[in-house]
Amino acid sequence: MNIPKTLHPPILARAVLGVSLTLALMTGARGQTLPALNEAGDPTTQPVIELSPFVISSDQDTGWQATSTLVGNRTNEELRNVPMSIDALTSEFMQDMGAFTLEDAGLWVANLDVVSDVERKTDDQRLNYRGMQIGDRESGQSSRNFFLWYSPTDTYNVERIDFSKGSNSLMFGDASPGGQATVYTKRPRFRNFGSVVARVDSNDSRRVQLDINRKLTEQVAVRINLLDRADRGYLANAVSRLRAAHGAITYQPFQNTSIRLEAEAGKFERSRANNQVRIRENSAPGRGFNTNNQWYYTSDGEIIARAPGFQQVPLAADQQAAGGSQLPLLRGMNAEVILMNRVGNSNVPSGQTLTFEGYERSINLLGTNDFLNRPYTNVTAWVEQAIGDLRIELSYNQQHQRQERNDNEFGTTVSIDRNGRPYLDSQIGYRTFGNRVKTSRVTASYPLKFGNVMTQYLVFGTESQQDWMYSFRENLVNVGVLDSNPNATLTQHRITVRAYLDDPLFPTRAYWDQFRPENLPTATNFQAGWISTTDTLRPFGDKRYLKTQSASAAGSYFDGRLRSILGVRYDRFERKRIVDQPTGPNGERIYLGPPDQVPEAYAYDPQFDIDSTTYTGGLTYQLTREINVYVTQSESFRVQGFSDFTGKVLGPVVGETKEVGMKTALFGGRLNASVAVYQVDRDNARFVWNPNVLSVAEMEDLFNPNDIGPDHPDYFLPASGINMEARSVTASEQSKGYEMTLQMQRYKGFQARVTFSHNEISATRDMSSLRQLTDAAIARTQAALAPGGNPSMAENQAFIDDALEVLAANEGTELVTGSRSTPNAFNWALDYEFGRQGALAGTRVGLSGNWRDKFAMTLLNDVVYESDASHPLSAYVIHRRKIFDRQWSFRLGVRNFHDLSNNDDIKKSGVVRLDGAGQAVYDYRYTTPVTTDFTLTLDF
Repeated sequence: MNIPKTLHPPILARAVLGVSLTLALMTGARGQTLPALNEAGDPTTQPVIELSPFVISSDQDTGWQATSTLVGNRTNEELRNVPMSIDALTSEFMQDMGAFTLEDAGLWVANLDVVSDVERKTDDQRLNYRGMQIGDRESGQSSRNFFLWYSPTDTYNVERIDFSKGSNSLMFGDASPGGQATVYTKRPRFRNFGSVVARVDSNDSRRVQLDINRKLTEQVAVRINLLDRADRGYLANAVSRLRAAHGAITYQPFQNTSIRLEAEAGKFERSRANNQVRIRENSAPGRGFNTNNQWYYTSDGEIIARAPGFQQVPLAADQQAAGGSQLPLLRGMNAEVILMNRVGNSNVPSGQTLTFEGYERSINLLGTNDFLNRPYTNVTAWVEQAIGDLRIELSYNQQHQRQERNDNEFGTTVSIDRNGRPYLDSQIGYRTFGNRVKTSRVTASYPLKFGNVMTQYLVFGTESQQDWMYSFRENLVNVGVLDSNPNATLTQHRITVRAYLDDPLFPTRAYWDQFRPENLPTATNFQAGWISTTDTLRPFGDKRYLKTQSASAAGSYFDGRLRSILGVRYDRFERKRIVDQPTGPNGERIYLGPPDQVPEAYAYDPQFDIDSTTYTGGLTYQLTREINVYVTQSESFRVQGFSDFTGKVLGPVVGETKEVGMKTALFGGRLNASVAVYQVDRDNARFVWNPNVLSVAEMEDLFNPNDIGPDHPDYFLPASGINMEARSVTASEQSKGYEMTLQMQRYKGFQARVTFSHNEISATRDMSSLRQLTDAAIARTQAALAPGGNPSMAENQAFIDDALEVLAANEGTELVTGSRSTPNAFNWALDYEFGRQGALAGTRVGLSGNWRDKFAMTLLNDVVYESDASHPLSAYVIHRRKIFDRQWSFRLGVRNFHDLSNNDDIKKSGVVRLDGAGQAVYDYRYTTPVTTDFTLTLDF
């Protein structure tokens, strides 16, 4: 119900020492004023109220061009004076591009990789800054008004987004060293205005948003934003919906006092979809009911038990799964499936094959029961007081967010049974993950002037945060067995539903709806019900405490020719974990309540008593009036609640960025350019190894000599948990590259935005513990099998082979795979406005493209296999005119109408295997098809 863990923890980044290390930043915007207006909207003679140095205003932006930012030391400064790479996207640019989410906006940012929601099951971890991933369930996806924000971001209540690249704990606390987005919400203004936006597209999506601002008195202004959107894709049963409301009020009781309050409530609802269809190349030797402790319900109406005391599958062949590689099965493809027989204890080919045709692009094999909903509320209050030159801001933020989701969808890999019937199986589970976060902050700023030689703008802050992070898991089970056995362990009676894809109703909505929990039948010994599956490895929750102090100084020297910024931040992190989970009569764990209600059920975890000091430093030097150069060194810190496979707590992720760059404002500010060259290091990051062939049980057997037991002090016990701790080690990552953003204000009708980036990311995984344990097991086995040895001390050779396979895949390679390893990217948008005279007056046309280079998908036999490049084009026409004294805007857009790099409707997404000739058998995805949209905007 809350917003994910706002671990605003440590962020301070090491000071830049040496000749060019005093990292520069701004001097704060002082002396800007906000005039008071009368009812007619005209200036009054009332005393002016100074614009807060802690606030950014979109009134300072010009079209697509942003001029200032708070990302430096949280005070207003011109972008070109800030010694770091920042891509600032204005509200006008995002409206023109049809960018309504953080991810849509991220497509136009240099060195930012955006993962499609079709390719990612959850709505986090979709942004990779300089190749480094952020935004998992335990960290924020962005910063909202400098409070970490965990839910997805829609732009209906957003004035601007600043995408800051590099390590920056001073600004963002607990964050990735790759970068962070800063979202500024809409603030009340002391004038009356409003707008209505309505949008539809060719997929039957719709969007309606309302923005109303009113000046109620000379001291009070309010602003309300409402949204109702439903985004439907080309996939069947796929829809993402958001209903949200945001209200803000500003009260200025005195000239030097400002009070601001904003609140938001909303609910994301997403029916997930995936059309990356695959098929297993070998059939099951029977019917494929291969999971013990299950009850199966099929689309034929059968109820089949493989649970204790209810075994109904007599044949061994029926208990074996389909196997072999997963072959792609998209439109235009065919796949031959080998029918298998069960002979003794083995599955062997029967000599028969069946050919299956690919599925259409619109198919969605996840069904209608696969969802992810995120309700949230957010309240923030600010009180700002000026006492002479001293500015003090008190702020408080309270966020509640949760994820309600089904993590056991049908999936996209089709299996075939011995009878040639295609099917999908799904277990049904319900998960609720959430946070209740309370953050208090005090910030003070004060300018120091030392004659005409130097000024220093000092900012001090202290922050306290409490984050109750909870997790509840339930599985669908057969509670009907309790009629005959009231003490049955229900976790041994899970329900799996089977969808036969040769059913005449497939793939209608009615077909998928029959598998929803509320639609399952009731029969003798069979009734669907929910049971909690939260246990000691999946604790109900923990409470995290964070206390922070920070200080920074932004200096200006020699009449602004040289600027500096130095910052330091100290964070102290503690965590309470639940330690008392009593067991119910049917094996379920009982939740006693949060720590505030039952403190005796919780205890501090000494392994997570962590503190960190991080530093930031930078210098900006004005080469000419129009060209600035800068150097920066900064650090970041991020808490992670994981251990490695040996059980050792990983501790915090530490990041460091070194960067030099240049920023220009040429031709009177009409042409702005930002160029950066950087190196980002991330240490102590968590890495989960593949392939997944070494289980916890195998490790326990393999890594312990056969003559010692669990009570021996040297007995090795692998880590266990739901977050793949048993396959986790630490890793160090490094990204190097350069990036450029070019922004041209309108000139002779044209305006443009262009970005280019080059990034090389590498990683070193610490496999030393696994290597040491494996070598010891091999040595014991060789000694046991040598003449005179004891053969009973030999380890299982299959387990040794599994360990060696893991080591072979992860030792000695620095390759990073996936879209975040994309080396080159190029984004461009060109807009032309016709003259004020003639038939096309008030009309603009735009053309844009997003090019992504090939990236490494996988490494097989020391050969890197790459994806396809892509360069989809989009275009729009916008016409603005007054009708009945109101300003109207009409926008017609078309997306993905042509791909300059890929003329096919599919793209490579992976390698299944190498065939007998050593040629790659690729996996594929569909590309996003062309869509058109129409948007109507009324300003009043």
